[in-house]
Amino acid sequence: MRGGGVRLVSALTAIALLGVLPAVIVPGIGGAQPPSVWCSSGAAEPCVESADVDGVPVTDGDPLYDIVLVPAASGGSSSFLWNVVPTSGGFDLGAPALPQQWTVTFRTGALVPRVSFTRGEPGTVARTEAPNTITVNSQPTTVTGGCDLATWPWSCPHTATEQWDAYLGGEVTDYGSWTDVAQRDAMYGYDIFTNVDGTSLPAEIQRDAATGEERLAIRMANSHFLIDGVTAVKGFMHQRIPNRFLRETYGIDNPATLTARGLDPVLRGSGTGTVTVTDVGPALVVDAVDMSFTSRVLRLNRGVITPRRPQNVSADRHRVHRARIEFDEGTARGSRVVRHQVRCRAIGDDHRVTKSSRRTDRIVVRRLHADQAYWCRVRAVARAGPGTWSSRVRVVARP
Repeated sequence: MRGGGVRLVSALTAIALLGVLPAVIVPGIGGAQPPSVWCSSGAAEPCVESADVDGVPVTDGDPLYDIVLVPAASGGSSSFLWNVVPTSGGFDLGAPALPQQWTVTFRTGALVPRVSFTRGEPGTVARTEAPNTITVNSQPTTVTGGCDLATWPWSCPHTATEQWDAYLGGEVTDYGSWTDVAQRDAMYGYDIFTNVDGTSLPAEIQRDAATGEERLAIRMANSHFLIDGVTAVKGFMHQRIPNRFLRETYGIDNPATLTARGLDPVLRGSGTGTVTVTDVGPALVVDAVDMSFTSRVLRLNRGVITPRRPQNVSADRHRVHRARIEFDEGTARGSRVVRHQVRCRAIGDDHRVTKSSRRTDRIVVRRLHADQAYWCRVRAVARAGPGTWSSRVRVVARP
C-alpha cells in the first residue's frame, strides 16, 4: 500500500563536535497535510516567495499544486520543513511527475539558510542575503518509508512498508546548534540531495581515534526493496560541501589543488555503492550512488593533503662549498606550498646541511666540505606540513 502522510525529513542533528555525537531527531510532517504558507498571502517568514514547474508559475491558489511549509526548532537550531504537494491531498505527486523540474524560492527572514536538505534528484541551490532567500531547483524522486530511527543503528524492514512514487520536499536550517561559530558560518552553502529514507543532517563531525583528525559522517538507512518486494532500492546521496567549510573543518586551505587522496570517502555497512569526489570550483561535490541498504554510513576522512614529492631533481657543484639543487616543485594537493627544503648528507660522513627557500625551482646549499660527496633530497612544505622527500641525487666531490 502507499503511504498517506510522510515524514517530511527524518533528520539527525548533531549537537556536539567531537567523538560519537549525541543527536536528536527533528520531527517531520505526518498525517494531515499542513497549510500552505505563501508570502503573497501575508504569511510570516519563513514563507514561500515563488514557485514554478517546467517554467510555468505556480501560485497561491493553484488548482494542481501547493507548497507547504512548517517552521521547526531543535537543539538551538532554527529550520523549516517544506513539501511540494498535489492539491488533491497527500504527499505523492504521482509517477508521471518524476520528470518535472521544480524551482521553489523561500523568504527565510531572520533564519540564515546555511544548510539545505532536499529529498529530490540532485539539483542546485541559490541563496541571497539581505533579504535572506533560498531557491531550490530539483526534480521529484521515489522514496520509501518504514524505518525505525529511534536508536542507532537504525532499522528498516527488508521490504518498504510505504512508498511515494514522486516526492519532493526538504529542510532548510541555520544549524544554530553548532557551537563552533567559524565552522557554523562556513556551512553556508552546504547542500544535500537524496532519496534515502533516514539520513543525518548535515554531516556530523567525528574525531578519528586512529589519526586524531576530524572527519565528516552521514548516517543513512533504507529498506532494501520497494513495496513490490522485487525492485531493489538504489539510493543516492549528493552533497555540495563549501570550500570554506573544508578549510575550517579539515585545514584544507587550498581546496582547488585537492586530489582524490585529499578526501578519503568510505561507504560502510553491508551493501553496494560507489562514491566520487568532484571539484566544482567554490565547493566539492561528493556523490554516493547505487547504494543498497539497510544501514550505511558515508565517512569523509581527511586524507593526504601534504604536497607531492618534487620531481626531476639535479645537482650542480658550482663551487667548492656550494651546490645548486634544481627541481620541479612539489605540487600542492589540498594545502598551499609555502617553501621547499633541501637536505644533504655527506657520503661516508655524518656531516649534514639543510636549507629552506620559497623558490620553486632551485636552492643553493652552502657549507659543503671540500673533497666530500653528498646525497641530497628535496621536499615541499605546505601549511598542512611537509611532503615526502624526493629521490636522492648525488653531489660530486670537489677539491
